[in-house]
Amino acid sequence: MLIQYLKFITILLMGYFYINIGIKHFTEPEWFLQIMPPYLPYHIELVYISGFFEILLGVLLLFNKTRKIASFGLILLLIAVFPANIYLAQTNGSAMGISPMIAWGRLPFQSLFIIIAYWHSNVKIILNKNVSSPVFWNDLYINGNTKWDIGRVTPIVSNYLKNIKHSIGKVCVLGCGNGYDAMEFARYKNDVYAVDFSEKAIRNLKDKSIENDLSINLVKDDIFNLDNQYLEYFDLIFEYTCFCAIDPKRRVEYFDLAYKILNNNGILFGIFIPLDKKSKDGPPYRVSLKEINKIIKGKFEIIDSYFSKLSIDKRKNSEKVLILKKIV
Repeated sequence: MLIQYLKFITILLMGYFYINIGIKHFTEPEWFLQIMPPYLPYHIELVYISGFFEILLGVLLLFNKTRKIASFGLILLLIAVFPANIYLAQTNGSAMGISPMIAWGRLPFQSLFIIIAYWHSNVKIILNKNVSSPVFWNDLYINGNTKWDIGRVTPIVSNYLKNIKHSIGKVCVLGCGNGYDAMEFARYKNDVYAVDFSEKAIRNLKDKSIENDLSINLVKDDIFNLDNQYLEYFDLIFEYTCFCAIDPKRRVEYFDLAYKILNNNGILFGIFIPLDKKSKDGPPYRVSLKEINKIIKGKFEIIDSYFSKLSIDKRKNSEKVLILKKIV
């Protein structure tokens, strides 16, 4: 989190820096004309053009959607104006009336600015971090900041469905996201209810299900509202990256909800992650099997528990499959 805050602060500082310097190209052009190399034509025009792009790219740097374009644009701009810095150094600073040490010392800073611009290229700043709000999650989907999404069905799910060789019945996928796992349950002729309160996620899944000719019940709602309509309704609940994304204070509520919406023979098939996270920040928030065992006591019994060889490489030993049966 410290690195994220540092990036956020430096983005604001660099955005202000480029906008401010860009404006000076128009209000004080003579300052920049001093360091224009003699071999370049159209000095005043180049000053104005570079100023325009510094303002434009400085503004674009402040927004998630345009930050990547701005970062690479700034890298190109910094390279383009570098001859002016070289010319200043070659004059030992006389072009601006500064010391040779300062004139030559400016050159390495151009490389530093290029490194910072590249560092900013993949940063997504999320100011509203209320994980219980659909706005927070919808913004992540809109901005493509979905690092938890592996972009395909979870191999553990494919293997599970292939081995049981029969339809489960009514399946609820909590926090379905883009819905790759929900679609896999649907392929095996299950009556799937995919739940998410992100409008963008639900829209993505709707498009994919139509494209793949799959029938899925799309439920755009907070998972904690499901007991209002689906009491003892589902045969199976599938959990993956939802439990670790909710406010940790609501984890007891999560299992209470699961208990309420499962029928008397209901199963909670969960892949719980991340088990190896050290920090408390999130999402994803760290998950403890000890905590889960404590919460489910009297509600669910563990009928299977294992680390799967099918976990993707970066999640091996960080996620564990728990098959829980509702206790009646």
